[in-house]
Amino acid sequence: MDLTHEMLYREAYNHCRWKQILCRQLQILNQIQRNQYHGNTFEQVFKSIHNIFKRVKGLGKLSVYDVAVAICNEQGIPVTKVHIIGGGPKRAIELLNIPLQSYKIGQIKLYYVNVEPLCRIFEKENQDGDWWESYLCKWQKTV
Repeated sequence: MDLTHEMLYREAYNHCRWKQILCRQLQILNQIQRNQYHGNTFEQVFKSIHNIFKRVKGLGKLSVYDVAVAICNEQGIPVTKVHIIGGGPKRAIELLNIPLQSYKIGQIKLYYVNVEPLCRIFEKENQDGDWWESYLCKWQKTV
């Protein structure tokens, strides 16, 4: 993985156990112009990445989410929901007793919470959904 990919996809790389497989898929993704996603929504980017990764053993929803968020951040696409995919955010939401909501992107069911309750609970300013996802992952380790 080159330095540009390493920086852009650091979160995906750190979360993934199948690093070589992820790197191969990121090389394929790099052949697609990432700026093709400019003007899309998070949901559109997520679905596109899922379609690229879906038949690859070892790359699940968390890898798709991390790569989609990296592209969204690079392209200035907001992530408006706090997606609850990994174990850390799941545990945090359980500790906070916040009910999960769900929606589908194509055939993929994703769980989420809205940003507003978290802003109130933690007395923090409004941040995007990915910021909160990372915050919850770190916070639950301290409880």
